[in-house]
Amino acid sequence: EVLNDPEIKVRNYAAWALACIDAKAAGPAVPILIEALDDNDARVRGSAAKALGFIGAGATIAANNLIKAAQDSNKKVRCYAGEALSRVAPEAAGELLPLFLKNSEDPDPRVRGCALKALGNIGPVGTVNKNTVKAVANAVDDPDKKLRERAIRTLGCLGPKAADATPVLIRALQDK
Repeated sequence: EVLNDPEIKVRNYAAWALACIDAKAAGPAVPILIEALDDNDARVRGSAAKALGFIGAGATIAANNLIKAAQDSNKKVRCYAGEALSRVAPEAAGELLPLFLKNSEDPDPRVRGCALKALGNIGPVGTVNKNTVKAVANAVDDPDKKLRERAIRTLGCLGPKAADATPVLIRALQDK
């Protein structure tokens, strides 16, 4: 009911609270969270996407809605939706590989971080090509320390598919 509240903050906090609840307990909220992906307020859409991501495989029916939300006009919504999709249906997230690669070069470090996280989530099951590995390897040189760390973790998540990035990882051992 609170996801339909006229107050934006109430809807936003309700979606966010669902993200913090155990995935099984939040499962019945999936249809309502899918509706919230179309909310007028970007904060509510973003929180709904994030909640669906935390629910994970229990929210697979949201995959198509998350694909749409990953192309939202709001950067945060795109970020949260892409990351959520990579958790909910990593095999479907491969469709968004070009978007994740584009977002990995976004001026906003949060968007770059979400893109890297999504790439790491889909890597083990999705289509990872040399462009993906190159984009993630390039992020190891990002001026933002947290993004460099995220890029390194993402390369690790890509596993053997990231073998071409070995020299970059060796160089990163010397990062101070």
